[in-house]
Amino acid sequence: MLKLSLKLRRLKRVLRGINDWCFSNISGRVFEARQHLKHLQALCGQNLGDESLRLQESEALRQFMELSNAEESFKK
Repeated sequence: MLKLSLKLRRLKRVLRGINDWCFSNISGRVFEARQHLKHLQALCGQNLGDESLRLQESEALRQFMELSNAEESFKK
């Protein structure tokens, strides 16, 4: 039983570290992702034929959505 208790304590430390890494300052990270996405969208509006900007925008949108979903699930 003592071994199980020690293993669970170690696991708890690891899981806390993962939680801190994933959800620390999640609102700030969402805000930064939104600002980056808006910036890329403005650039895409100015340079309609630039395919690399479109790829960057789609990646920024994916990242923003991922962070936004994580923030939403964190706040539930």
